[in-house]
Amino acid sequence: MSKNLPDKAIMTVDNLSWQVDQLSILKQISFDLMPEEVVGIIGPNGSGKSSLLKCIYRRYQDFTGRVSLCGKPTEDYQQRQLAKNLAVVSQEPESNFEIKTIDIVRMGLVPHKGLFEFDNKNDENKLSQALAKVDLLNKSEQLFSSLSGGEKQRALIARALVQEPNIFLMDEPTNHLDIQHQIEIMQLIRQLGIGTIVTMHDLNLAANFCDRLILLNNGEIVVQGSIEEVLNSEHIAKVFEVQVRVDKNPFSQLPQIALNYHQSGREG
Repeated sequence: MSKNLPDKAIMTVDNLSWQVDQLSILKQISFDLMPEEVVGIIGPNGSGKSSLLKCIYRRYQDFTGRVSLCGKPTEDYQQRQLAKNLAVVSQEPESNFEIKTIDIVRMGLVPHKGLFEFDNKNDENKLSQALAKVDLLNKSEQLFSSLSGGEKQRALIARALVQEPNIFLMDEPTNHLDIQHQIEIMQLIRQLGIGTIVTMHDLNLAANFCDRLILLNNGEIVVQGSIEEVLNSEHIAKVFEVQVRVDKNPFSQLPQIALNYHQSGREG
């Protein structure tokens, strides 16, 4: 999927490396994110996808290299400023406290509110609009803990929408969703026109909704570039150790991966 994007990066990751107890998790990761661009990060489990996102939004701060937003290193941002620029939708379980879904979404207002500032009519409209966009308006008063896994994920995306960031960081946002809601969520991400970095397992979904892909393996970038450059049978077979055939999707004309479900096992 291609479109005309501005030529100035809104975020830059430069030579980022991270290790734990002498074990290298991420190794010399470098890439840019343009405004309105959707960059997909793909790779097998344990390749470093989630760890990379956590370094970017400074959940992990002991990395080397640099992450910059609009030319300014993230370490120079105060936490509230960073939250106004970055919204995170993670896979980590939320609190099991008895809290309504709308109150989970309301947390997205925190970076924009003073300590004792009450919600106003505009805030309430933002909450309703965000819930409507993820098809949860009818469950706004339902306890968050009672939602299905997919509904919880959509509620967290609504919270990120309310935050009104410049950049979305999304860790497997379509996880636990049925096919219809997977497509709807990815369509929503594209329609927002916000620079987004999204980790994904579904290669065909990534091919149809991302502008560019980064393929990670063992904490390193194997290849990054256009959908066609990254999703070829050689790269997929090497990294995922599966037999595949790459054709064209008859609807989008983008790469479509077919798996050999009857392969005899790993070679070598």
